[in-house]
Amino acid sequence: MAVHGEPRPIDVGLMNDLYFAVMAGTGFDALMIRDADENALKERFGRAGYVWAGMNNIDVTPAQAEVEVDGLPWYKGDATCVIVANVGTILGGVQAFPDASPTDGRLEVGVVQARTKADWARLMASAVARRASKSSLTEMVTAEHVTIRLDRTFPWEVDGGDQERTDEFEIKCVPAAVRICQPRSRETS
Repeated sequence: MAVHGEPRPIDVGLMNDLYFAVMAGTGFDALMIRDADENALKERFGRAGYVWAGMNNIDVTPAQAEVEVDGLPWYKGDATCVIVANVGTILGGVQAFPDASPTDGRLEVGVVQARTKADWARLMASAVARRASKSSLTEMVTAEHVTIRLDRTFPWEVDGGDQERTDEFEIKCVPAAVRICQPRSRETS
């Protein structure tokens, strides 16, 4: 592919001056990643380590969040997790953002309001059934620029890398920022 592949430009995201190609977020997902890393769960158990860390953080108290999308107020209320994604699939092949595209010049934004184990179970069932965007526990939108403000600090992550706690996040899409090689289509071979 490196020699004969077809170059394809893809977007990346930029969250608080750190680039990401897949996803970034704050709240539950960042707590899960932090605990999987700190407790060496990821090294010992692979992806199952994230499940264990997730179960340990399932009762996270929501923050009060204000989210602006492309300069306009979009969401205000409880948030246990805010995810900004360049692609649609999360851990385990679960489709969280069905319309995501790494080539459309936009990022997917999702706010999760799950509070209890039952809420998380309902949300995961919706995601597995490819209906997370229709869940009453989520709000979703696309954006070029996102600002997130929380009422307290939370850890955050970019592409699975744990970051220090903060309460404010600036995220933007950088269109066609990198080129990747993909198999040549039959028409161009």
